[in-house]
Amino acid sequence: MAKAAPAHREQLALDLLLTGKSATATVAHMAAHCGCSRRQAQRYLAAAYRFLKADIDACNIDRTAQVAKLINVLETTC
Repeated sequence: MAKAAPAHREQLALDLLLTGKSATATVAHMAAHCGCSRRQAQRYLAAAYRFLKADIDACNIDRTAQVAKLINVLETTC
């Protein structure tokens, strides 16, 4: 069961990013609602960004790390 909580929290971070939350808002939400530290929430956020990057890699888009961040910024501002 201990392994399920981090996976669930990583998925929550990803879901928040995909719904347009900024990285800062995602970390704040995770820390407040999951009972974890801001540093741990940042780790979950980093895992979510790695997932986004891997997903973009699968589409053969160049400069994937930058594209993932730009997509998140665009979704946040729309």
